[in-house]
Amino acid sequence: MTESKFMVVVAAICDASFRQEALGNMSSFASFLKGSAGALTVRYGAIGTGPNAGNLIMFQGYEDMNAIENSWDKHSDSADYNNLMASGKMRVVVRNIIRLHPLSIEDTTGVNPKYGVLIKFNSNDPMIDEVTKIGQVFKDNGALTFRYGTLSTGSDAGHRVFGVTYPSMDSIEKAYDAANANPIYQKALSTVDVDFRNIIRFYD
Repeated sequence: MTESKFMVVVAAICDASFRQEALGNMSSFASFLKGSAGALTVRYGAIGTGPNAGNLIMFQGYEDMNAIENSWDKHSDSADYNNLMASGKMRVVVRNIIRLHPLSIEDTTGVNPKYGVLIKFNSNDPMIDEVTKIGQVFKDNGALTFRYGTLSTGSDAGHRVFGVTYPSMDSIEKAYDAANANPIYQKALSTVDVDFRNIIRFYD
């Protein structure tokens, strides 16, 4: 399977009255992106914690920047995308591109993630070795998939983003209990500036 080298992340404020319809549109739009617009992976859901709790969010993985351009050119071919944009009840607040860094951690397949933890931090060093080792601690305690990269666009360009998915809230708790007892994790926390750590609820 072709690996994603870039991730597009889009977040939007959504009126509560439009939320269920929007999630339905996002489901169909995700299928369109994978089937007709070149996306390799798509996940969508709602931010569950932090100051942006309730915002809807979508992650799209692509092979290269050309694939992103081609996908954007095809967005308007999707009735679901057009409904989201024309509703007047959603407002995009984030649309950024992340350049992904390969991690030598094997994803767990066959289990659909229900939650994700998204961490954004500032570090001059890409810290790929440290993130790989920390990710392995998470995996050993129930985490499913791992994506790590550097923001290429937006006001926080250059900041790092680490996304990890889980099957349950209980697995998040166990993973962080183990990480908090790990010296590599503790040292990493002491050397970076964490912007946020938020939980995302995914939908199918």
